[in-house]
Amino acid sequence: MGVDLGGAAAESAKALEQVGVIAVLSTRVVAQRGRERLAEFVRGGGGLLVAAGPDVDPAILGDALAGLVETSWATRPAEALTFAPDDSRHPVFRVFGGAGTLANVGFSRAVRISVPSGASVIARYSDGSPALVEERTVGGRVLVFGSDLNYRWNDFPLQPGFVPFIHETVRYLASPRTSRTEFLVGDLQAATTPGVIELQGRRVAVNPDPRESDPARMAPETFQAGISRLNAAAARTEQAAAQQREDGQFLWWYGLLLMVVSLAAEGVIGRRLG
Repeated sequence: MGVDLGGAAAESAKALEQVGVIAVLSTRVVAQRGRERLAEFVRGGGGLLVAAGPDVDPAILGDALAGLVETSWATRPAEALTFAPDDSRHPVFRVFGGAGTLANVGFSRAVRISVPSGASVIARYSDGSPALVEERTVGGRVLVFGSDLNYRWNDFPLQPGFVPFIHETVRYLASPRTSRTEFLVGDLQAATTPGVIELQGRRVAVNPDPRESDPARMAPETFQAGISRLNAAAARTEQAAAQQREDGQFLWWYGLLLMVVSLAAEGVIGRRLG
């Protein structure tokens, strides 16, 4: 859904409660109140995608996110560039299986990104400079793309990899706010064994508790208590098995008695007929 950061305070604040990711493609209509809302969104763990194109003023964005996001950029001369993942295993690029069609994207303009300590470069231009930088915030993520996404400084929107790139980027940025999809055995009353189950219309994975394989030293009392529980469980199992065997023996007795009765009846009937 779209969010107007320059709109009415109450309406924008309510809209942001339902948003997981904001993409900043222009700062022309971001007023002071909009900057405050953007800062609140990032501070609350929201995902932020910044396209450092001609419509985004780094001074405005830097003022809005002061103390939250340290990545910055500056203009540089026009130059023909391409870009490729610096880490093809990153979730944003995993779907491409490497550079793939991304190597066909041509850039006529780009910015020079200053990468702060703690941030990661996940894509680079053909001259080695950062093209996509990830910075972690309190509970959220920020991705800064060193060009625009509106077909002004590059032909990315015309390339087949554009839609998957945007889709995976938004998915990745929204993931800290997405619903939980993995649980341990015992976390859910509906799941007592590992596997995949349906929970409120969603598929969730139920995994064994990793504490079961904890190699830490165990106290003697804890070990003895565990052995006692195992012994008690084994005794109950043996008792149930013995009861089952005894029940089976009773069936044999009933069968034998029925056979004896049948033979006696057959003898009586034979003597009468004779």
